Amino acid sequence: MRFLPLFLSCIVAAAPVLAAPADDALFRQISEREYAWARADGGGGEDDQRIAPHLQDVRPAAQAKRLAYLQQVLAELDAIKPASLSPEAAVDYAVYRFDIENRVTSLKFRDYEMPVNSDSSFWSELGYTARAPFKTEADYRNWLNQLHEIPTYFAEQVANMRAGEARGFTPPQVTLAGRDQSVAQVAEAKTVEDSFLYLPFKEMPASIAEERRAALRAEARKTIEQEDLPAYRTLLAFLRGDYIPKNLLAPLDYKAMGASSQKAIEDKYLPGTLAGASGPVLRAFLKAFQARERLASRIAWTVATSPSIAAT
Repeated sequence: MRFLPLFLSCIVAAAPVLAAPADDALFRQISEREYAWARADGGGGEDDQRIAPHLQDVRPAAQAKRLAYLQQVLAELDAIKPASLSPEAAVDYAVYRFDIENRVTSLKFRDYEMPVNSDSSFWSELGYTARAPFKTEADYRNWLNQLHEIPTYFAEQVANMRAGEARGFTPPQVTLAGRDQSVAQVAEAKTVEDSFLYLPFKEMPASIAEERRAALRAEARKTIEQEDLPAYRTLLAFLRGDYIPKNLLAPLDYKAMGASSQKAIEDKYLPGTLAGASGPVLRAFLKAFQARERLASRIAWTVATSPSIAAT
């Protein structure tokens, strides 16, 4: 969450123009430094349109470093008093701190050990990159770097998934139905050109010299055939032979959520809202619902305590 939604911008649009408090600059410095770090780390957010030079390191040691850094960012944010910020910055601060807090929580609970669910997966991100606009030779070199790194990246993700399995932290089996098909499309491709991995090389900018285009295409074909297709086949075998067939329903830890029973949690929501939900599905729903409530309350507090906003 790097930019405020349009409705937040509209809230503060009519506020009087005042000199920005000193803490506004400090907050901006913290957020800009963290964004630069995230881009370098390979997690620049949805607005990061680059063809990144590398795939993200997802090993536990790298995750621990991310957690330590983001905890430091959170501590720096907590040293700022929202009341000392301008109305506009106070809204930014509330949303941004909420995002950092969520990322810290996710790392603390090792959510990275379940990198696949009913609507997203770590391998699908490669498809988005392959279909992005490639404009320079550097873009193609960066994509080739990623192609070379796919086997290691997949192996790291599978190791994390096995760690999640070991502690019962997995998606419900029913939500994984058909999730292997996108992997199979690559693993079972008859030719390199049939794989989406080769898609950027089918049409290349004329600004790149023909001999360079030929060299890049040759390296892509070799890498996909010798490194990537085998990696996809290994991943497919893991999904179909291990991860998906198992009964992947983890029990809900209602005590960790401060409740006396699962029913006590379900009773807080509208009848039927959680019908059929259990384990990680229920936890994910509750997390999202509670996150929305906290964000709404923080925005309401900011608006109510900022005279220039409340007066609009």
